[in-house]
Amino acid sequence: MRFPLLEPRELARVEERARSTIAQSLMLRAGRATAEVARRMAQDSGAAILVVSGPGNNGGDGWCAAAALRETFHRVVVTRMLIVHGAVFHGVILPRLLGQTG
Repeated sequence: MRFPLLEPRELARVEERARSTIAQSLMLRAGRATAEVARRMAQDSGAAILVVSGPGNNGGDGWCAAAALRETFHRVVVTRMLIVHGAVFHGVILPRLLGQTG
Protein backbone atom coordinates (compact mmCIF):
# COMPACT_ATOMS: atom_id res chain seq x y z
CA MET A 1 0.00 0.00 0.00
CA ARG A 2 1.32 3.40 -0.90
CA PHE A 3 0.71 6.52 1.15
CA PRO A 4 0.91 10.01 -0.31
CA LEU A 5 3.72 12.21 0.88
CA LEU A 6 2.65 15.55 2.27
CA GLU A 7 4.53 18.78 2.04
CA PRO A 8 5.28 20.35 5.45
CA ARG A 9 2.61 23.01 4.87
CA GLU A 10 0.00 20.32 4.05
CA LEU A 11 0.97 18.26 7.07
CA ALA A 12 0.62 21.31 9.32
CA ARG A 13 -2.97 21.79 8.09
CA VAL A 14 -3.82 18.13 8.74
CA GLU A 15 -2.32 18.34 12.24
CA GLU A 16 -4.21 21.56 13.02
CA ARG A 17 -7.54 20.02 11.94
CA ALA A 18 -6.87 16.95 14.07
CA ARG A 19 -5.89 19.08 17.08
CA SER A 20 -9.09 21.13 16.82
CA THR A 21 -11.28 18.03 16.49
CA ILE A 22 -9.58 16.31 19.43
CA ALA A 23 -9.89 19.40 21.65
CA GLN A 24 -13.62 19.75 20.88
CA SER A 25 -14.20 16.06 21.53
CA LEU A 26 -12.33 16.21 24.84
CA MET A 27 -14.27 19.31 25.88
CA LEU A 28 -17.62 17.65 25.15
CA ARG A 29 -16.62 14.48 26.99
CA ALA A 30 -15.34 16.43 30.00
CA GLY A 31 -18.52 18.50 30.09
CA ARG A 32 -20.76 15.44 29.89
CA ALA A 33 -18.80 13.65 32.62
CA THR A 34 -19.02 16.71 34.86
CA ALA A 35 -22.75 16.99 34.17
CA GLU A 36 -23.26 13.34 35.10
CA VAL A 37 -21.56 13.84 38.47
CA ALA A 38 -23.56 17.03 39.13
CA ARG A 39 -26.78 15.28 38.10
CA ARG A 40 -26.14 12.46 40.56
CA MET A 41 -25.32 14.93 43.32
CA ALA A 42 -28.50 16.96 42.70
CA GLN A 43 -30.65 13.84 42.34
CA ASP A 44 -34.21 14.89 41.57
CA SER A 45 -34.32 17.66 44.16
CA GLY A 46 -35.35 20.32 41.63
CA ALA A 47 -32.60 22.58 42.94
CA ALA A 48 -30.79 24.76 40.45
CA ILE A 49 -27.24 23.73 39.57
CA LEU A 50 -24.67 26.52 39.49
CA VAL A 51 -21.89 26.18 36.94
CA VAL A 52 -19.00 28.60 37.38
CA SER A 53 -16.88 28.78 34.24
CA GLY A 54 -13.54 30.46 33.90
CA PRO A 55 -11.80 31.58 30.74
CA GLY A 56 -10.28 29.28 28.17
CA ASN A 57 -10.91 25.61 27.54
CA ASN A 58 -11.84 24.83 31.15
CA GLY A 59 -14.57 27.42 30.83
CA GLY A 60 -15.72 25.62 27.69
CA ASP A 61 -15.99 22.41 29.69
CA GLY A 62 -18.33 24.23 32.07
CA TRP A 63 -20.56 25.44 29.25
CA CYS A 64 -20.70 21.91 27.82
CA ALA A 65 -21.65 20.59 31.27
CA ALA A 66 -24.41 23.20 31.55
CA ALA A 67 -25.79 22.24 28.14
CA ALA A 68 -25.80 18.56 29.07
CA LEU A 69 -27.58 19.32 32.35
CA ARG A 70 -30.25 21.31 30.53
CA GLU A 71 -30.85 18.30 28.30
CA THR A 72 -31.78 16.36 31.44
CA PHE A 73 -34.25 19.13 32.39
CA HIS A 74 -32.24 20.52 35.30
CA ARG A 75 -32.41 24.22 36.05
CA VAL A 76 -28.93 25.52 35.33
CA VAL A 77 -27.34 28.86 36.21
CA VAL A 78 -24.04 29.61 34.49
CA THR A 79 -21.70 32.41 35.49
CA ARG A 80 -18.31 33.45 34.22
CA MET A 81 -15.38 34.02 36.48
CA LEU A 82 -12.85 36.70 35.71
CA ILE A 83 -9.38 36.97 37.21
CA VAL A 84 -7.87 40.46 37.36
CA HIS A 85 -4.47 40.92 38.97
CA GLY A 86 -4.93 37.70 40.95
CA ALA A 87 -8.39 38.67 42.27
CA VAL A 88 -11.32 36.47 41.26
CA PHE A 89 -14.57 38.19 40.33
CA HIS A 90 -17.91 36.48 39.94
CA GLY A 91 -19.74 37.32 36.70
CA VAL A 92 -22.65 38.91 38.57
CA ILE A 93 -20.52 41.00 40.91
CA LEU A 94 -18.11 42.29 38.26
CA PRO A 95 -20.58 44.68 36.51
CA ARG A 96 -21.32 46.32 39.88
CA LEU A 97 -17.62 46.84 40.50
CA LEU A 98 -17.30 48.46 37.09
CA GLY A 99 -20.18 50.80 37.86
CA GLN A 100 -22.55 49.09 35.44
CA THR A 101 -26.11 48.35 36.45
CA GLY A 102 -28.56 46.06 34.84
